Amino acid sequence: MATPTINMPVSVVDEFDPFAAASDPIVPTYDLFGMVEISAWACHLQKGVGKVPYDPNNPNHKRLTAIDVFIQPLAEIEVKYPKTLEEHWVAEFPEWAKITLPSIKAAGFENVREINGKYARVARVPSGKKYDAKDKDGNLTGEKKDELTFKFIEFYADEAACRAAWIAAGGKPAGESAPVVSASDAERQTALAFLKALIPAAVRGKSAEEAIKAAETAINNNPVVGKVFTINSPETMELITATLAA
Repeated sequence: MATPTINMPVSVVDEFDPFAAASDPIVPTYDLFGMVEISAWACHLQKGVGKVPYDPNNPNHKRLTAIDVFIQPLAEIEVKYPKTLEEHWVAEFPEWAKITLPSIKAAGFENVREINGKYARVARVPSGKKYDAKDKDGNLTGEKKDELTFKFIEFYADEAACRAAWIAAGGKPAGESAPVVSASDAERQTALAFLKALIPAAVRGKSAEEAIKAAETAINNNPVVGKVFTINSPETMELITATLAA
């Protein structure tokens, strides 16, 4: 009598090699990967207010250079704190001149205008300044923490190369349900981020009439914002109203 054949389940071989992983680990990164939007404009530092548009007819104004950068992240990257996507500097101050600018120059760009629209990897590194730490309830802890600023690590030829670098750095490729951000939506989001920084700085401390003129000048001097918003945009008027009422 023939011996019956028993079909044994085929075991699944785990090809994970812990020694290989220990020799070449992929450490998840918190760097930003995405498209760079940069804007520069003439400003004056007003005491108690901050950056305001430079007025060449005002003898009390000292012209400096304001720089605003926003990183439009890859669609797959979940960003919990949108403020980490933007930075605002004065070009003549050390934070920009000694940290961020050298990282751009090291990548081969002579004029920072050239990075506008480029895809990049950006790290947040200590700026050299400190701030008072607070606990989750907003109470001071007595500790000091480092303020952070942007340092450009690498630039990429296009979005696909940027995404490949992100995945190589430990990012997870998106599934079919990943959100898709159109170019027009991304442009609007970028401009809105700049608008929210630009308008309060321009109108704070002014009368309603002065605020309208200052806001319009600020928008016209900022090509990123001016491409999407005007003085009559609801978002602009809401920011002016909220700032003047504060």
